[in-house]
Amino acid sequence: MKSLSRPESPSARRSAGIAAIVALAGVVAVAPLRAAGPQLKVYFASDFTDAALDAVTKAAPFDPLPKSYPRPRVEVHFHFEYL
Repeated sequence: MKSLSRPESPSARRSAGIAAIVALAGVVAVAPLRAAGPQLKVYFASDFTDAALDAVTKAAPFDPLPKSYPRPRVEVHFHFEYL
């Protein structure tokens, strides 16, 4: 994983959103989220987004969903900010 340097100004803050699809048996896929509005700025193809994807991928596998869960999968969003 690449090392990230601290932003020098508030305008250099970084954020990334990662979506993970968790199925009954665990994670199926992870991908960057697209910007959904002014609250979430996603920088694609950046070292920060790559590090966020790497963190979620390394956290897998997640525990399986409860058998009583009514759907075959759930989408989970992880939000990372570097202030």
